[in-house]
Order: sequence, then C-alpha cells, then structure tokens
Amino acid sequence: MNNITKKIIINVKYIISVTLLLIFNSLSSLKIANAAGATSLQNPLKSNNIVDFLFAILDILLTFALPIIVLFIIYAGFLFVTAQGDTSKITTARSALTWSVIGGVIILGAKLILEVIKNTVAAL
Repeated sequence: MNNITKKIIINVKYIISVTLLLIFNSLSSLKIANAAGATSLQNPLKSNNIVDFLFAILDILLTFALPIIVLFIIYAGFLFVTAQGDTSKITTARSALTWSVIGGVIILGAKLILEVIKNTVAAL
C-alpha cells in the first residue's frame, strides 16, 4: 500500500472511533437540572444495549455493502473478459475476484462473529 492509502485508512479509523465515542457518550443517562428538579432525557435509539446497537449498525452496513460486493464481483468478471489471454491481466482479474469474495465473506460473516462474541461474553 502506498502512503496515501495508509493515511486514508488511518483517517477513516479515526473518524469511526470519534463517531462511536460520541454516540456512546450520548447514550449515557443524561440529567438536566431545571426549576422543578432533574429530569432524564429519553434514549433516541431503539436499542437498549450495545449488542442491539451493533446488530442495528450491521443491518445498515449489509444494506449498503451487498450491492457493492456484487458490483466488485461483476467488475472482476469484466476484467476476466477483457484480459483476452494476457497473463498479467488474468492475474489482476483473479486477484480482484479473490479479494471481492474475501471481503464479501467478512462482511456477511460479521453478524456471525458478533453473535459468537455475544454468546461468549454472556457465558462469562
């Protein structure tokens, strides 16, 4: 990977971390003092715990990721068709297809991974 790609990945990780930190901070029970006393704010999210919240995030991720996975697989097929026997282009197409499938499996397996983690933590 070149330096620009590394910087983009670091920036994306930073943005995700800050966003999650802000979301979880807002989920804590806030108290507002007024003349009559303290009242608490309602939770704007439909989830009451972190596991439900992560499942909701994964559902949103899958909604956007599935079409992207399909497009990458179609693109890899296009690379195979346009290779016309050129071994370097076939290698590039094979690599694109391999990484598309690996990324798809990871994204589709994210719910399974979360379920395994949830059951492991619950067993402790």
